[in-house]
Amino acid sequence: STPGTPLHYASRDGQFKTIQSLLQMGAVINLKDNDNKSPLHFAARYGRLHTARHLLESHKGHLIINEMDGDGATPLHIAAANGHSKIVQLLLLKGALLHRDHKGRTPLHLASIGGHLQTVTAILLVHSHLLDQTDKDGNCSLTLAALNNWPAVAATLLSLDCRLIANNEGYTPIDYAIINRNAEVAKVMVMHAKGEWWWEYGTLFDRKCCLFILQRRGDHAVENQEVQLSGGGADCQHA
Repeated sequence: STPGTPLHYASRDGQFKTIQSLLQMGAVINLKDNDNKSPLHFAARYGRLHTARHLLESHKGHLIINEMDGDGATPLHIAAANGHSKIVQLLLLKGALLHRDHKGRTPLHLASIGGHLQTVTAILLVHSHLLDQTDKDGNCSLTLAALNNWPAVAATLLSLDCRLIANNEGYTPIDYAIINRNAEVAKVMVMHAKGEWWWEYGTLFDRKCCLFILQRRGDHAVENQEVQLSGGGADCQHA
C-alpha cells in the first residue's frame, strides 16, 4: 500500500466516528492515494460495510462509487474479489456500474477466481447477463473457477446454463481442470446433468477419458457411472 489521507486509513480500519468527524471538517472524499484508490476502495477491500454505506451516502458519495484504481478496478471489483457480498449488494443497490478492469474482468470474474459463492450469486441475481462474458484472455467465469478449483462456484454456474467457452488459447474449463489436476471441479463438470456436452466442447478430453482419470486417482464417487472405460482410457496421457 502507499500513503493516503487520514480518511483512507479510517475507512480501512472502520473507524466510523473518525470518518464522521473528518467529513464534518471538510475532508475531501474523492482524493486518491498513490495507487489511485479512494477511501471507498479501502472500505471495499477490508469489508467495512457501515463505512462504505456512510461514504456512499455522504454529500459527494456519487463521485467515488465508480472510480477506478491503478488496475482499473472499481470498489465493486475490489469487494467482489475479496468476497464481501454485502458490500457488493450495497454497491449494486446504489447504482454501481459494471466496468471492466485493465484485464477485461468483471466483478463476476473476480468473485469466481476467489471462489466466493455468495458473491457470485449476489452479482448474478442482479446482472445475469454477466454469466458468459469473457475477459481479455477469453476466459469465462467457469474457466476461472476451474483454474482455481472451486467446485461449488462451477456447479452454480453450470446450474444457470452457462455456455462452455474455449478461451483465446483454445482451451475449455474441463481442459484446465484436468491439466491442473483439479479433481474436485473436474468431477463437478463431468458428472453434471449435461455432462454429454463434453463430447462437443472438450478439446483435450472426452467424458470417458475424464472419468477414467478420476477413477485412476482414486475418486470412488464416479465408480458407478454408466460409462464403458475400456478403450476410453488408452489415449489419456494425463492420468
